[in-house]
Amino acid sequence: MKNTRIRLTLLGLVLFGASAVQAQTKVFKEVAEGISSQFEVIVQDDKLVGYLGFTQLEQASADSFNYRISIMDENLNDIGTVNFRERKLNLVGVTFEQDVLCLAYLKTNFQDVPYHKRQFKEVVANAKSSLFTQFISLDGKVKATSDVNLLITPKAPTYGNLIGASLKHGIQLRNIPGVGFACFVGDEQRNMIVAYDANGKQLWKKDIADKADEFGLQTSKNDINLLEKQNNSSDPESGYMLASFNAQNGSPYPKVAPKDKKGNDLKILNIGNDPVTGELVLSGMIIDPRRCPHRGTGKGLHHGIYCGVFSIDIKGHTRSQITTNYAYWNDESNPAFSKRGYVREAHAYSDVQSSFRDYQGNTWFAATGIHPRFRTGGMITGALLFWFLLIPPAVEVGLGFYTYNARDVELLKLDPKGNLTFASSIPTTSGLARAVQSVGFSLYETSFYYMLTNPETKTDYLVVTDPKNVSIYNVEQNKIARTIPTKEHKNTFKVLPAKEGYYMVSEYNQKEKTTRLSIEAL
Repeated sequence: MKNTRIRLTLLGLVLFGASAVQAQTKVFKEVAEGISSQFEVIVQDDKLVGYLGFTQLEQASADSFNYRISIMDENLNDIGTVNFRERKLNLVGVTFEQDVLCLAYLKTNFQDVPYHKRQFKEVVANAKSSLFTQFISLDGKVKATSDVNLLITPKAPTYGNLIGASLKHGIQLRNIPGVGFACFVGDEQRNMIVAYDANGKQLWKKDIADKADEFGLQTSKNDINLLEKQNNSSDPESGYMLASFNAQNGSPYPKVAPKDKKGNDLKILNIGNDPVTGELVLSGMIIDPRRCPHRGTGKGLHHGIYCGVFSIDIKGHTRSQITTNYAYWNDESNPAFSKRGYVREAHAYSDVQSSFRDYQGNTWFAATGIHPRFRTGGMITGALLFWFLLIPPAVEVGLGFYTYNARDVELLKLDPKGNLTFASSIPTTSGLARAVQSVGFSLYETSFYYMLTNPETKTDYLVVTDPKNVSIYNVEQNKIARTIPTKEHKNTFKVLPAKEGYYMVSEYNQKEKTTRLSIEAL
């Protein structure tokens, strides 16, 4: 964000703590019922540049509210605020480009309105909704706003008494380096991309005719990229297509259907940019062509549902500008892995959930370790049941020969030359129970994790959360930089990116209606 310092003040809240000079810790308290606030990081090129607070104040009229936007810099220092009045708004995205903040909202005249059966038909008939965007300078002035009409049918509440609303595909917002901003949204009638310059002028709007089930928006240099995923019940992990558009005028480039050189389908875990070149990168898993039906389970990993990992660098829109990097284990060329992907040093299979590119050109894959164990007791029990009670062994065998336990987070590294190695395991609390062959991972995995990047030191961290601790793992140094016991935080809390060498803890106290923000050193 150049040398400009930005700040945030959560309006409608009372500031309790924090030195005005250092501003490393702040505690905010809601001052009235019906006032709600949310806290967002401000991101540019996938990197944190500050923080923002958005507060819905009192209701101004039958269909509008007073709002306040506040901004703070990386030290939680305040700069300015914006007060305005609008219909019901849900803030869904914040980004920054050329000293301008862009905020994207879903705006309606019916969301959260009390439900009355007799008046509901009238509410549906008069429903209005739109993609609402604001463009705000750092001195707190609204440079421009934009409304793009959407078709959303009000929904009667399934519980409670408020009318609801939902988009078929949620709003996604990204900055376009050197150009402005891009927004994707899908309503009941169409999916579309809207592009703006840095002053808030609409450059173009384009309907997306492709009938995909999922979409992911990513910008890179002068391109707007849309990763499309079509779901297929017989092959749920394939079906990806990459569509790209010129950021200035929306002209489309040839679409890319990612496959490896052997024609195998790819499961894309991440669409992002190389932190050095800014070029688009795709990475994920190579799907085994045998199409194992047991995806998402320990049995599936045991049978080898994946045959390797990949990364793809897209430097342009011709075949010669696409660089691929594949690493296989099903050909038994890598002694660190079995033919079916068993990591010998970790004694586990890898349920890879995320991937990212570092500043050295390596692609990292973060996975939950799935540890198999032969069911000796179960097999003996099955045999005894057959001999003494004449119960068929198939009843016991149907549960599988193995149980599976989720434990630790594994890191795999794919270097630019195509060498795949097991880097390390990050200790986590073991899964609550062992699962039999047909149980999905989501029922017994207890950890989740995500990446934080420090662009100043070019350092990547993996934040791993389990029931007992939050561990911040330094990828380059191959060690845990900080462990935060969850028992010290009796309230709802989360770890967020912060300035160089620091991380932020946001902790919400439901009873006291307070939010504590703390920037702490790694």
